[in-house]
Amino acid sequence: MLLLWTGLSLAGLGQALAPVKPIPALYWDSRRPQTAPEGRFDLLAVRGPKTELGAELEHEASRPKAELILRSRFPIQETVFREFTCRVGLTLRGRARPQGVLMARVETPQGSVDVYHAALVSDTPAATYKTLRSAQVFELAEMIRDLSAGRRWVLFAANEPSQQAEYRMLGRLLGASLNGLPSWSTNREQALTPMRTADQIPERLKALEEIEQRLGVMMGRLWRDMHGKSWIPAYGLLVSLRYKSLYVWLDLIRERVRTEMVRAQGLNS
Repeated sequence: MLLLWTGLSLAGLGQALAPVKPIPALYWDSRRPQTAPEGRFDLLAVRGPKTELGAELEHEASRPKAELILRSRFPIQETVFREFTCRVGLTLRGRARPQGVLMARVETPQGSVDVYHAALVSDTPAATYKTLRSAQVFELAEMIRDLSAGRRWVLFAANEPSQQAEYRMLGRLLGASLNGLPSWSTNREQALTPMRTADQIPERLKALEEIEQRLGVMMGRLWRDMHGKSWIPAYGLLVSLRYKSLYVWLDLIRERVRTEMVRAQGLNS
């Protein structure tokens, strides 16, 4: 389950990029029972507990608590991990685990490539989680624009059916497009072609407006729940405290989204 993103350079729309050979890569979810993978891969992204898979790859970047591991046949020059503002899960353990994005700057024979490994909040299709994933997608796009402006990058991400809309939104935020349909075969290597982002302002603006709207709807619902009455006072207090922290997180992200909307509107005028 691997997403492959392509785009144009931030330095100049329409400029041709130098040809780049695809990199054999594998996405592996070690939390699920799977047969042994086939083929030879140079990049491996593991979601879940540490595994012996890819032990022959000499270089590794990982955040064990976040269950994100990147292994590479090529040297890793730099690693960055950023937590999502909204760290929300279905369980207490899920909420306690760091959720975010791991980036490794890999020096391939064709040049430097930024490799991103992201794990969004629960694949539950409910509207609440769609909104939280939208907020995380916005932060993922911010990270890619911040760290990889004018650089080639690739993204590993589990492509669950309930998350495809959010990853398409990511493509609109970055001016990138999904090159081909994602493969549902989790035990075969796939070819990743490093590409770059572009400023396609109208699409980016629409995506930002959609995220801002989703956040506003959810914040309104949280506000009503926080100020509602509960038959059990202690339970009502716990719910109110939990919702308040989530409300604050969403408000912080919405302000950043609005700032980006103003910038995009200025570029679009």
